[in-house]
Amino acid sequence: MQGGRSTGPGAPEGLARLLAARTIHGTCGAQPRALNRFRRTLLRIIRVELAATRYQVHLPPAFATRLRKYPPG
Repeated sequence: MQGGRSTGPGAPEGLARLLAARTIHGTCGAQPRALNRFRRTLLRIIRVELAATRYQVHLPPAFATRLRKYPPG
């Protein structure tokens, strides 16, 4: 039987080709990950603000007052 996990290139020529190749897609670097993280965080903040605005009538008075002190995001 053959198969199993690939161990990658073992010869020096293969290792050199691997190092020279661009093995990372453009959306997988540190900068795109940071941008995606920022976008997700911004969406979460907006969702909380919308929910707080929508249900402000049902919130405890002290909490609703604290929410009004913060400027809209």
